Amino acid sequence: STYTANFQGHLQQGVWNHYALVIDNTNGINIIYENGVPHASPRSFLPGSYTYNPTALFAVGAISTGGGSPGTAHFDIDDFRIYASALSLGDIIASL
Repeated sequence: STYTANFQGHLQQGVWNHYALVIDNTNGINIIYENGVPHASPRSFLPGSYTYNPTALFAVGAISTGGGSPGTAHFDIDDFRIYASALSLGDIIASL
């Protein structure tokens, strides 16, 4: 299963934003936060069923080109992190 977020219209030149994707495998929920606020409703999946597939296409800062390889976006990524456990909303806000 794939998860694509559409931030079209949210990104503005010269404006810094903080995004966090939380995949909570224990509770079977994933959610994206934009500047500490949920960007969309949480998505549910079968708890314990998420596994990271290192051979699958994983793109950060890319634009879907309709089926092929993702195109590059024209912005800078200052900091990118992957954590081994789901962060709470408090953890995310503390990292802003």
